[in-house]
Amino acid sequence: MSPTNKYTPNNGRNFGEIIAEIDDIENLSCLDMFAREGDWQGINIYERCLSYEAWEIDKEYIPALKKNLPSATVHCRDSVEFTNNLAPVYKKFYPKFDIIQIDAPLNSFGSVGQYSEHFDVMANVPALAKDIWYAIFNVVKQPYDYRGNTKWQMRRMEFYNLADDGSKLNMAYVEEFYKSYFSQLGYDTEKYKAVVRETKNSVDYFYSVVMKLKRRPTGIKGDVTPIEVTEGLYGYTASPEIADLN
Repeated sequence: MSPTNKYTPNNGRNFGEIIAEIDDIENLSCLDMFAREGDWQGINIYERCLSYEAWEIDKEYIPALKKNLPSATVHCRDSVEFTNNLAPVYKKFYPKFDIIQIDAPLNSFGSVGQYSEHFDVMANVPALAKDIWYAIFNVVKQPYDYRGNTKWQMRRMEFYNLADDGSKLNMAYVEEFYKSYFSQLGYDTEKYKAVVRETKNSVDYFYSVVMKLKRRPTGIKGDVTPIEVTEGLYGYTASPEIADLN
């Protein structure tokens, strides 16, 4: 591989730091919303947790997913569509999870490129979570192949409420952003950790984040200063039923 296009995955070593933040993992349940074949980040949690559910939209990955995670509950489904359009009654009875991993694809994806990163689903993920839970997701600090990709730029600017094109995120801002984001959904942050997941040409462009979140009682305001959060023209807002779950 040429020096001008050199990737260094740190997933195995650094993801251990993410797992170390999860208390009592051997007694917890996990949902992997973008599982693929289950042999990347997912298997690191699967081997440690009590139970595991995996979703994957591409049916070609399902046989390998079931082979790699033999005791997992596996569903072939569009995770974004399923989560955002669950009927309120069904939401109340669907299992709630201690850990939710949102390892969404980078850039734009979906049948017509209608989704970007985790932006279109994150607001409704708490509908699948217990009152205290861990969110594990990716942050693209410095996207590659970004110039000219105006749709992706627009999505990042809208989601992160940026005045610039989102080509290089400040990780301190990212931390405050997500604490504020989940606070506005009704959750206090008990833990936050970000680790480098992958580098390209020695640039730490891609991070894994884990947050331990605790749902506040109804009517109690959080102590995080709100950041104006919008998911823009293409995004989703949290379903009103979330406050009535659990």
